[in-house]
Amino acid sequence: MLVMIMETGLSCSRKSPTERMDMKE
Repeated sequence: MLVMIMETGLSCSRKSPTERMDMKE
């Protein structure tokens, strides 16, 4: 489960880093 979330986050950060930052905030 954690691996999936991490992989999804990596893919999102690679696709749109701005979106990932928005999620982190």
